[in-house]
Amino acid sequence: MRVATLVVVLLAAAISAAAGLKDSEIPLVYGFLICDGPMEPGCKQFAAGEFAAAVRVFQPLADRGDARAQNNLGVLYESGAGVQESKAEALRWYRRSANARVPLAQHNLAVLIAADHILGTAENPSNRKADFIEAYVLFTLAASQDLEMASGGRSDLVQYMTAEEIERAEAELKKRTSSKPSDHR
Repeated sequence: MRVATLVVVLLAAAISAAAGLKDSEIPLVYGFLICDGPMEPGCKQFAAGEFAAAVRVFQPLADRGDARAQNNLGVLYESGAGVQESKAEALRWYRRSANARVPLAQHNLAVLIAADHILGTAENPSNRKADFIEAYVLFTLAASQDLEMASGGRSDLVQYMTAEEIERAEAELKKRTSSKPSDHR
C-alpha cells in the first residue's frame, strides 16, 4: 500500500518546521535515507537518534562524491537532524545526488521543490510552473528506476498541474532522456 505523497509532504513540512526530530519522527525520515554499504553505520546512528554522529559518517563520503551520502545529507539538512536545518543546503545535496541519477534523491528533490507550492508557502510563487515541471521530470526519472513511491508522487503532483505544464514536463523529460548524462548537470 502506498502512502500518498501529499501526506508525506505535509509530514515532512511539519518535521522541517519543528526544532529537530522527535523520536517518533525518526522512522518516517529514516525511510528517505540510503543505508547500504558505507552508509550503514551512519544510518544506524541516525536511527539511534545520534544525528551528529551520522553527519560525521555521511559528510566526508558526500564531500568525496558519494551520491548516496549526498542524498543522506540532504535528508539531514531538510530535517535539521545533526545540522542546522537549511532548505538551501538540502536542495544542494539532493541536486548533486539526483544529478548522479540516484532515484531516492530524485524523489526527495522533487518532493522538496513541489511541497512549498502545494502547501502555499513558497518563497517565490512565480516559480510554481518551473518547479512543478522539474518535480514531474524528477519523479518520472526515479520511477523509471523502479522507485515505486516516485510513481505515486508523480500521480499526486499532476493533480496540481495544468495540461500545459504536463505537456512541457513531458517535453523536458524527452529532452533529458535523449541527452548524454553530462548534458543537464
